[in-house]
Formats: sequence, structure tokens, C-alpha cells
Amino acid sequence: MANRFLYALIASTLACGTGTEPAPPDPGLRVTRSRDTLLTVQTTVSVRIAVLNAGDSTELVLQATNTGQQRVQIGVACGPSLDAVVQYPSNAEQSALLTFVGPAGAFPCSLLPSHFADPGQTQTERIPWKAPSIRGVYYLRAGLRRGDGLGNVSAPVAVTVR
Repeated sequence: MANRFLYALIASTLACGTGTEPAPPDPGLRVTRSRDTLLTVQTTVSVRIAVLNAGDSTELVLQATNTGQQRVQIGVACGPSLDAVVQYPSNAEQSALLTFVGPAGAFPCSLLPSHFADPGQTQTERIPWKAPSIRGVYYLRAGLRRGDGLGNVSAPVAVTVR
């Protein structure tokens, strides 16, 4: 719970910037996928609101469930265990976590209980997401933050920005 407070504090501090929307990612930009897959972990993403006006916000709910018989480390130190890939209408991709905290965002670099999942346990992260000004259908996918990119990427969920 303390780490969620710290993430919120960091984000609220960073949100006091210029208030301008970041430029959309280049069409060829892709979020790196990890070569490391945890066979017993399933990820999912859901959204509170699936149809938004440009500039409106929703909450991304990212979950990782350990279906195996042993405790596993699902994330790496220095931030949450989960992130979401946001696929723009142009097919460019961007990290929801990076968009939320900004390029100067920082996290404590320690392993927390949320970086591990016991058998049958589900870990949940929530990331606020502001609908960009570019209208269209966005596809969101949850993934485990691994050392070399996102692993165990979930099936997509569509969000429409009008």
C-alpha cells in the first residue's frame, strides 16, 4: 500500500508541469517485448470506461495471476510489476506507465511484496490514463515489467476516443 502512495505522490508532483499533452509517438515506435515468459502467470487488463472523449480519464486495472504451484517474481525492482502497452490508431505503441509519470518519473529501486505472486494469488496495479486528443480506437495490453521489456502480454482491450 505504501508503494501506491509513493507512486501517487510522484505522479501528482509531475502533473504540475505545463499541462500540455505530450506529442503522439512516432508510428514506428514499439514497446519492447521481453524474451522472458513466466508460463504460470496470466495477465489481464480492464478499463473503467471504454468510450471516452479526448482529454477524459479512465483507470487501467492491470492484473497478474499466478496459476502455478510455486511463488514467482513477476516484476523487477524500480517501479510497479505491471505496465500497459497503449497501441495508438497509427499502430505506434507507448507505455501507459511512462505516459503517466513522464520522462523524469522515478521509483524506489527495491523489491516489494507486489513484485511476487504466491500460487493462486493475483497482483493488481492501477494506472490512470488520459485519452489523447487523437480520436480513434486504442488497444491496451497488460504485461509484466521484466528486465528486457514487457513479458506475458495480455489479450487487447479496445478503448474508443471520440
